[in-house]
Amino acid sequence: QQLKYHLLQQQQHPILTLLIGMLHKLFTSKGLERAESRSRVCSLGILCLEHFPSRERGQLLRFVSNMCQSKVSSHRLLGVELIGEVLCQAWFWKDERNCQLKKTSDDAAEVSSLDLNSSFVQLALGNDVENDNIATTSLLLFSSLHSRLTDKLPAVRTRTAMSFVGVLQKSNVNSVMGLEIQTSSELNQEKESDDAFIGKSLTTTLCKIGPSLVHSLRNRARNDDKATVRRACIVAWLEMLSLAYREDQGFGISGLDISALCTLCNDPSVATRKAAAEALTKLIIDTYDSDEYSSQASALEFAWAHTVLPLVSDAEVSCVTRAIEFFSKLIID
Repeated sequence: QQLKYHLLQQQQHPILTLLIGMLHKLFTSKGLERAESRSRVCSLGILCLEHFPSRERGQLLRFVSNMCQSKVSSHRLLGVELIGEVLCQAWFWKDERNCQLKKTSDDAAEVSSLDLNSSFVQLALGNDVENDNIATTSLLLFSSLHSRLTDKLPAVRTRTAMSFVGVLQKSNVNSVMGLEIQTSSELNQEKESDDAFIGKSLTTTLCKIGPSLVHSLRNRARNDDKATVRRACIVAWLEMLSLAYREDQGFGISGLDISALCTLCNDPSVATRKAAAEALTKLIIDTYDSDEYSSQASALEFAWAHTVLPLVSDAEVSCVTRAIEFFSKLIID
């Protein structure tokens, strides 16, 4: 009887099978090199995932994760874009919570989870899966996203960094992954508890992968041969450092970060110079909110004076304008 019940549970509704097959075909169709086409497909995928049962969501998310390893560049582009959107959805983090609860219950053996073979995931868990509080799906998606920072195609590297930017910005503005959370007094305690868990899960996951992610973003921003990739990685790197500062994590601003940003302020690319200058300015402003004047704050001010301030005499007018804006914000205002 138990075996029969288990087999019935594993059966998938034919309509769901048809929809998943349709999405598989759509996700791997031609023409996804164009941003507009990817945006439409991504929106449809997110809409379908939102209404799928949890088991079918897991199956499709495995497929999306595998897309990031495809030999076809358009598949990888769509994969990283989809993952960035998925990590900003309420239903995803609620599924993560439910998965955690099931894993600690008596029927934990019946819960399907993703494999923990990724070295990135093992590093995030500190090789101690049993003591981890984060459901494996989120770590595997972050791992798939992280692996594309070194993709051979600049467009994929740029899109990957932009996906990280989107996720990190949602976290840093405390909007709980961009969820449209109602703040009216009509919310009950259970709803508030759910929202608090979602935000905590995201921040905790990002903090676990923080050291590795900061290292990768810094190296990519400093060494990539494409200006668009360098600029996107600077923005994601800044958001990660801001998260570390907010959560008081050990992977916050370091001498390596300051040195790399100083170098990038002299980058041949105008956009990269402006992004690096903005990053240094924002990091200094963050330190002003602290009660203590740390050695990092002193080093940041010294670096800003010697790399950002000289941009007022830059050959590019837009750099001069931005440098004046940063000066006004930091010194005058």
